[in-house]
Amino acid sequence: MRKAAIVLVILAILALGSDLVLGSVAEARLAEVAQNRLGLTHRPTVDLEGFPFFLYAVRRRFPAASLEVRDIRARGLTVDRFTLELRDVRLDSMAALTGGEGTITASRGRGTVEVTQESLGAYLERVGVPFRIEFVGSSRVRVSGTATALGKDVEASAEGELAVTEGSLEFRPERIQVGDGTRVPPSALAFRVDLPEVVPRLAYDGITVEGGRAILAFRIRGAVVPL
Repeated sequence: MRKAAIVLVILAILALGSDLVLGSVAEARLAEVAQNRLGLTHRPTVDLEGFPFFLYAVRRRFPAASLEVRDIRARGLTVDRFTLELRDVRLDSMAALTGGEGTITASRGRGTVEVTQESLGAYLERVGVPFRIEFVGSSRVRVSGTATALGKDVEASAEGELAVTEGSLEFRPERIQVGDGTRVPPSALAFRVDLPEVVPRLAYDGITVEGGRAILAFRIRGAVVPL
């Protein structure tokens, strides 16, 4: 009886090990395919949730999946880190797990887009915002540049909050500081720009500023990822 129990334990350990290896191989293959198809510089990190992995793989459905990508460029915005967490994940075929062409869909998901102060400043310049930006913290930034008041150009700066409104990034200055005392309305340094859609059907819904980075949060429904 004791020998039988030992054998069962050994078989269970072997099965668990095999399942873990199978999951790791599939995730590594998905990451490789994603890198090649999306033209990424660095290999993304892919995680498929579900145990035992083999049974979920056969059904081609997983409770959740996550993706993390470093150093990507989305329509002029350099993204330092992109994360995506998907729920109710479905694969249209086993090919998506073995390296062939396929499609991954999910009912919903959330994620973040992290950018540095320099990257965001470069993006704002690219889309025509002529101001310098400096992260202060807790969604607050300092914006400086040339403002026009009473027909005169003056150097001004302002602190305020960055906010995400209907897919756009908006700066709301609280007060303007001008060296020569010229009165400048806060709107002179205000701006609102569209944010790039890093993945289809992405909807930005929040932003925080911390540690020299802006972290843009988004949600996504009905995600479709071709591989």
